[in-house]
Amino acid sequence: MKLLLNNRAFRHLWLAQIVSELGDGITRLVVIFLVAHLSSNPLALSVVVLAQVLPNMLLGTFVGPFIDRFRRSRIMVAADLYRAVIVLLLIVFQNELYGIYALVLLQGIGTVLFEPARTAIVPRVVGQENITQAVSFSQATYMAMKLIGPALAGLLIPFGHFGWLFTFNSFTFVLSALFIFGMSRALSEDLTTAQQTAMTGQEEEQVVAKEPYWQSLKDGLRTIYRHDGLFALLILLVPIMLVMGVINTNLNAALLQSFRIPAEHFGFISSMIAAGSIMGALAAPSLLQRLRTNVMLLGAVGAIGLFCMLIVPLFHLYQESGVLSVYVWALGVGVSISCTNVPLSSLFITLMPDEMRGRGSGVFESVAQAGTVLGIGAGGLFASLFGVLTATAIAGLLLIIVAAVFPLLKYNQALRQSNETKLSGGGQAASSSG
Repeated sequence: MKLLLNNRAFRHLWLAQIVSELGDGITRLVVIFLVAHLSSNPLALSVVVLAQVLPNMLLGTFVGPFIDRFRRSRIMVAADLYRAVIVLLLIVFQNELYGIYALVLLQGIGTVLFEPARTAIVPRVVGQENITQAVSFSQATYMAMKLIGPALAGLLIPFGHFGWLFTFNSFTFVLSALFIFGMSRALSEDLTTAQQTAMTGQEEEQVVAKEPYWQSLKDGLRTIYRHDGLFALLILLVPIMLVMGVINTNLNAALLQSFRIPAEHFGFISSMIAAGSIMGALAAPSLLQRLRTNVMLLGAVGAIGLFCMLIVPLFHLYQESGVLSVYVWALGVGVSISCTNVPLSSLFITLMPDEMRGRGSGVFESVAQAGTVLGIGAGGLFASLFGVLTATAIAGLLLIIVAAVFPLLKYNQALRQSNETKLSGGGQAASSSG
């Protein structure tokens, strides 16, 4: 909360996130509704999901050098304005299935540029000592908008004015661009003359970027590979996102088909996961003041795995005691997910050198989306072979094994050393050699 009260630049960045994700949440549900009515093929909705994640998975690594080469605030403004135009085109193609696919894909390209730039600029906006607070606040906001956006869309879709909904989303991107511009102005006004001179020189150096593109990309990948702490986080990211893909694939099927949750409870249980994620995100900075970063991260990873495995006995408990146990389980899943995401993202931002944060963030996003896509595929395959409950439990067992084995690897030492960064309370970024 202090960040909002005391940091004008962060307030602008936060407001940009709110308005753009609110519009995105509405549009995402509207697009799914339109595709479901334009095609009766079950694969049609899967193609939409694939079009949303493919740009990040395929292009994230390759846009990183551009994020580090140009001013990040300008990239964010350009990406917002680009997405505003793409969303407006959905008005024209709202009755064309392949047109919707193409535009969702094109909008994703704008997101590929925006998100790494936003991640890379966070340390400059909030300072090294406040990164965890900023990440936790952003995570909580994301989950809140994930609740509010679709809820608003559910209320507005029956009226059928899809053109107005797309126009609203386009306006939110324009408004986001204005907030980003305001953030840039606030940063400039907060700097002293000497700092402005130094920063201008640094930004000009970024713009000139004499280093060739492929060399820049190679240097970024080499930095991650040779830095034990960064490489350790990528190793952890793969199984985490794979299991998240399994959860996303199987959870609704488990609740509706295996548990046969009544319709009046289904939406609230899904919301309980989001509520738990918000609680976990807000609690994470305080937890990091009491726990070592690597301990909290691996403990939260193991907790996600445990909750996934508990879905099997939860089924029998639900049969005997009712729906309350499912609510508690969903809340625990949400808290565990956020308590994993916050230290994971915070550590990666902190350990990545500033001049390479765009490249690091791009790789981080690519690996995350690739893991999610693999998890979605694996979740569907294992569910067809063993059933959704057993498939989810197997995924959970994988995470528990990861959390148990990882402390035995040399990379755990790098994460233990990263506690010296004191993400939750100040200090300098630590570096580990590879």
